[in-house]
Amino acid sequence: METIGCTPGAHSEIDRAQVWLQSPKHAGVHHELEVMEWYGQREIPNPSQKKEGYQEFAAPFSIQLWEYFKRVNQL
Repeated sequence: METIGCTPGAHSEIDRAQVWLQSPKHAGVHHELEVMEWYGQREIPNPSQKKEGYQEFAAPFSIQLWEYFKRVNQL
């Protein structure tokens, strides 16, 4: 902790916030956020036009309920 200057009385000459703002990872994070925002603005497909074989859930409700009861009743 002394190395990064966060202990009482320690001092660091490095401005960590500025280092982050100039790092490639910071630029990558902002790029990823822009991509996510772009996907969020796309038109959501009409649910009535589902592809053949498409299911909203991976398992039917009866299977999910059974697995829930098994998990809840474990000792």
